[in-house]
Amino acid sequence: NAVVDFKLEHQPVYKLYGRIVDENNNVVPRSKVELWSETKRDYVGKTLLTDSYGTYELIVDAAGIYTISVTPPSDSNVAFTSKPLSIDKDTAVPDIVLPMAYFMSGSLVYTDQVPVVNATVILRSLLNQYVKHTQSDELGKYIFSNIPNALDYQITVIPVLGVGKEKNHQVPGSDVDFVLFRSSFIEGVITDKSTGQPIKQALVEVYSKSKPDILGFAEFTYSDENGKYRFNSLRVNDDNGKRVLDYAITVFASDYLSDLKSMRNT
Repeated sequence: NAVVDFKLEHQPVYKLYGRIVDENNNVVPRSKVELWSETKRDYVGKTLLTDSYGTYELIVDAAGIYTISVTPPSDSNVAFTSKPLSIDKDTAVPDIVLPMAYFMSGSLVYTDQVPVVNATVILRSLLNQYVKHTQSDELGKYIFSNIPNALDYQITVIPVLGVGKEKNHQVPGSDVDFVLFRSSFIEGVITDKSTGQPIKQALVEVYSKSKPDILGFAEFTYSDENGKYRFNSLRVNDDNGKRVLDYAITVFASDYLSDLKSMRNT
């Protein structure tokens, strides 16, 4: 028959608000605003779009160090930007100025000049904490628009079937073209010799005996739940156009003896 009272303390809630403008102080509506918590290592709160006045308001429930990121609409002539913030009270953020937008484009072809279609192209800038993805079209072309200026862009190309490639220290405003080597595949199944049951998570390595440590001539993977493995990016020919005929595959699995098979064709 006791009376048990509680006194609860309000959890602090902080408002974060401000305006997004371009270099001429024109507001930028429909810009996506996101808040990254350096403590939680994750985005917090809701992603929102600026209104017709270029304004936004975010709510956070913990003091700390944050990064606010702004992505303008794709049809604008300004680019992504981000800035660090220390929040321990309601905060009126000074106008965030979006820089002039740049672009980067190029073409992807195989060594026989056939376009590389539907390849994944990744653009990264560590200085700007910026990452963007796209795919090559039916002509092997790709383009990144509305990107900030930077001197440290890295472009990585991952073809559906072919040997990937990357280029570093690229700058916007110019074409960055790639010539990729064609590849073929090797696939198979790892099973228990006695029971025929599939062996999952077996380490499978493939390499050219004459070029064991060169990209495109060596890969590794693990077998899946059904014991299956597949390599998609093995080069068919060497730099001189000669067919590679000395691939070898090695399998390692826990509690099993390793096995090696040499391939005469790819």
